[in-house]
Amino acid sequence: MGIGVGADVVSSDGLTYTVGQTVAVREASVCVARGEVVAITGPSGSGKSTLLFLLAGVLSPDKGSVHLNGVDLGAVSDRARAGLRLRQCGFVMQFGDLIPELTLAENVELPLRLTGVSARKARATADGLLARLGLDGERNRTPSRVSGGQAQRAAIARALVHQPSVVFADEPTGALDSHSAAQSLSALLDLARAGGSALILVTHAAEVAATADRVLTMRDGVLQA
Repeated sequence: MGIGVGADVVSSDGLTYTVGQTVAVREASVCVARGEVVAITGPSGSGKSTLLFLLAGVLSPDKGSVHLNGVDLGAVSDRARAGLRLRQCGFVMQFGDLIPELTLAENVELPLRLTGVSARKARATADGLLARLGLDGERNRTPSRVSGGQAQRAAIARALVHQPSVVFADEPTGALDSHSAAQSLSALLDLARAGGSALILVTHAAEVAATADRVLTMRDGVLQA
């Protein structure tokens, strides 16, 4: 993707975002390097998830800028931003957000198919990743027919199957019991580090934040080191 190990994958300068009369994020500047794991913590309502979606280009700031692999997200069209997210980003949400009508394998294949990978290659890649995560026996089941932990591991596989530059994870273990949470977090960290992806994760859990290379704290919309 044209960037070296340690180069900034995501950087922001002075991000500000207002919801109604509330400043949800105020003057947030952060840089995240390739292969780095950064946790964003803070109390509910502090602006953590809003910052995550600003960094991903899902939300557009009122002020400030975000660069993804050197591209100013505010200077390109909505369609171009969507294309960058598809090819260079992975997402893991609290409840997985797998497509319920698709099998686990089909969910994991989806990012590859959307970027033009052949059905045969996408299936082989997805199958290998599911087997690595202990889900080879569940590949043909839909999300409603597997446990929450299994579904979340499949969501993690989907987020990383195309080896993105950066993965954005919003409370990725928040809906799981402690055993499933530990398994899912291990899978997320292992796959991200193996592929050299940066990982930006929002979490309330101290044990999750402790796995990061760097922890940032949000309070009242203000990002603190």
